[in-house]
Amino acid sequence: MTGKPYVRGAHCGYPIRRDQRRKGYGIQPLCLALDELPRFGKTRALLTLTSNNAASTRAIETNGGVFAVISTDPGAGANYRRYWISLDP
Repeated sequence: MTGKPYVRGAHCGYPIRRDQRRKGYGIQPLCLALDELPRFGKTRALLTLTSNNAASTRAIETNGGVFAVISTDPGAGANYRRYWISLDP
């Protein structure tokens, strides 16, 4: 994987209502999505997020995310944190 998908990733979002944020509700949707990936032959998942997204960082790390690197999108100039999650078959 190279280029934009490698730096910024693809989008898989699950909005959390503003008054319900910081309660851990982002952890479960990510867990459920990760549970489906082995059905498609995937053994790991690459997750990217903007460097200032603390809530997503917590959700990813709670679901087993291992920090890999910070990348910069040359077009946008934004920094993205990359995490890998190993998936159990």
